[in-house]
Amino acid sequence: MRLRLAVFLSVCLAAGAAIGAGRTPDPSSALDALRTAFLTITNRYVEDADPERLTESAIRSMLARLDPHSTYLTAAQMERVRDEFSAGFEGVGISFETISGPPDTVGVVSVLPGGPSEAAGVLTGDRFLTIDGRSAIGLRDSALVRRLRGARGSDVQLTFLRPSTRDTVRFTVTRDRIPLRSVDASYMIDERTGYVKMARFARTTAGEMIAALASLRGQGMERLVLDLRGNGGGYRDQAVRVADEFLRDGLVVVSQRSRVAANTAVFRSSAGGRFEAEPVVVLVDGSSASASEILAGALQDHDRALVVGARTFGKGLVQEQRELVDGSAVRVTIARFYTPSGRLIQTPYAQGSKIDAYYTAKRARQARDRGVTLESLLSEVPDSLKYRTPRGRTVIGGGGILPDVLIEDSLAAPIQAVLRRSLETRWVRSWVDAHGSTFRAGYPTAEAFRTRFRLDDADYARFADYAAAALAGAGKDAATWRADLDRHRPELDGLLRARLATRLYSREAAQPIYNETDRVLRAALLHWSEAEALANLPE
Repeated sequence: MRLRLAVFLSVCLAAGAAIGAGRTPDPSSALDALRTAFLTITNRYVEDADPERLTESAIRSMLARLDPHSTYLTAAQMERVRDEFSAGFEGVGISFETISGPPDTVGVVSVLPGGPSEAAGVLTGDRFLTIDGRSAIGLRDSALVRRLRGARGSDVQLTFLRPSTRDTVRFTVTRDRIPLRSVDASYMIDERTGYVKMARFARTTAGEMIAALASLRGQGMERLVLDLRGNGGGYRDQAVRVADEFLRDGLVVVSQRSRVAANTAVFRSSAGGRFEAEPVVVLVDGSSASASEILAGALQDHDRALVVGARTFGKGLVQEQRELVDGSAVRVTIARFYTPSGRLIQTPYAQGSKIDAYYTAKRARQARDRGVTLESLLSEVPDSLKYRTPRGRTVIGGGGILPDVLIEDSLAAPIQAVLRRSLETRWVRSWVDAHGSTFRAGYPTAEAFRTRFRLDDADYARFADYAAAALAGAGKDAATWRADLDRHRPELDGLLRARLATRLYSREAAQPIYNETDRVLRAALLHWSEAEALANLPE
């Protein structure tokens, strides 16, 4: 315990935390004061004081006085983080969801193509009954994950209820390495245009991106849409490596600045990028953060890509992660990121501000951006926050990356109402329960499903009636809701087909279907002339 506390304090104090005001900070005396207080409480307090809880409380309190992104991660949170960014784990290859009861059950949402569960015969829609002979009814997600994961090559006995036949089915699944991909989708939108959806920046992201570019090149790609919407970031080095594929040799990709010389660095591109000349459109939104902003900012500042969408999140703080002896960890900010033109990516914050206030301010900023033209936003920015690209374009600082083309990404109110209640998910689940075990025989591939399958009028009517009945109330009856939904049938059709594709094939199979009615993507495809003007194509 004392070792854990000392390790944390060494990180926190090295990052500049100090106790006292109006005096020169003295880390040694500050540490002595804290150690004395901790030992006094644990040894002499009138009741037993849990040292683990005291230490965690002290850590959280000290971090709360710094910035919104310096944080404490429990051991369980650290395990999830390692899985998310290590590009894989060892398990059975399924995604699942909790289905409210009674009793609560867990259903299979999708089965990894080529994974161990598919090889064993598990199907989308199967409901867990037992895992290694122990009941799985009512299990929480974390408990289910612990039971399913294990050493590669080990077996787990799974029993399911198959809703389509009401049969109980049993499988022996041999655990294997399960990849976590960064590139969610990669395909040709048309004969010239490639599309890549990147979900995160993990250890394998640059390699996945290089493979995607090579594949799309082989299919005739002459221009690219790189979709970073919803990408919350990850490893900085992977963002630099991806940017390197688009930039000529020797250009600054990003710099980080710190009061500590060892934490100050400039990262540049190298020769040999695979897509250095062709037109590129980068899609971003308010959830594009950190490494996504490094990539978008570098391509924008070097006039290399047209950035389209909404202002990004504005997370430009560099964290050092130090694991503690019990498996928990602290992340402490050690530097700030700047784009090649010198723009600070991080949005302003008050030192020690509450995390809720920080996110509330960000949401308010995003709300102010809606319905506002780029010209009006630029006119409101002081000259000190305006920067020039090599071709004379104006880009602005003050946090986040402001796109070159602002497009508001707002779903129609009836569709938002459906999504808030997860009505499309529930309906699709019941549809798969009824049809899923036989449906794929007619659509053996995701491409066959995408190009040939459409919901018939009867299926759409069943969904619309179900959704309208569920939404009825609060001043609108079912008939009014049904009329509202019918006005947005193309979008609802696309949403339901995409949800079906996820369950029957994969998340990658669903992305082209989502994109068919994606307002931002459709609008972005009208701006190739601007993207081509920024390209490095030969005269």
